[in-house]
Amino acid sequence: MNNQDFAYFLSKFFSNYLPGHRNVSKNTIFSYRDTFSKLLTFFRDVRRTPPEKLSFAHFSRTVIEDF
Repeated sequence: MNNQDFAYFLSKFFSNYLPGHRNVSKNTIFSYRDTFSKLLTFFRDVRRTPPEKLSFAHFSRTVIEDF
């Protein structure tokens, strides 16, 4: 996996998985989107990692708990 994988899979999560496989409502997708937006802001402002540099390696239980 490379640094682009996280952005790719996050995009697929919102465009394919949630609406197509999970059949969730638009409000659920908006809620998830808003949460991920806050998570990306957290990484940028607190962890000093710009969203375009994020990879799956940046995520751990501790990071999510800190968020």
